[in-house]
Amino acid sequence: MHTGEKAGHTENTVNSKFIVKLVLKIIGCLVCVYSIVVMVWNKVDEAIFDARYESESYHMSYMEDSYAQRRYAYIFSNINLYDLRGETFDKYTEICQGYNDYILARAYMLCEMKEASPELIPENRTEEYRSSLEETIRASEYPTNRKQMQRWLEELDSLEQAEEQTETVED
Repeated sequence: MHTGEKAGHTENTVNSKFIVKLVLKIIGCLVCVYSIVVMVWNKVDEAIFDARYESESYHMSYMEDSYAQRRYAYIFSNINLYDLRGETFDKYTEICQGYNDYILARAYMLCEMKEASPELIPENRTEEYRSSLEETIRASEYPTNRKQMQRWLEELDSLEQAEEQTETVED
């Protein structure tokens, strides 16, 4: 009987080693399958994201919405961020050029009004950007852009007139 117990014990040890190896292999396979599923899921998710947010129709929708709300800085950022060029985006590129000229002309004009340090304000910058805005207006292909840029030009004129009136009052 003694030998039979040893044989049974050896058989149980072999079976338990086999079961442990089998469980470890199954766990390893499950980890590999899980990793593959996660990678495939991420690739599919990335493809869906690219199809949705990198498409021209998405950008056009965003541009139209921003244009309607007069958020020209957002349009300018997106044009440069996503390199949106071509006939489709000409309307937005044009208004952004005018907006950029307007903002810079206004900023330099306000600096001159505040009598900022001459080192900070290069000579004729206000006129340079104002002239660029006028040129953009003349070259504009879109009436709505032309109208908005004309408003900006009038605003610059009114700022300049207000400054001249302030100077005459001070004298």
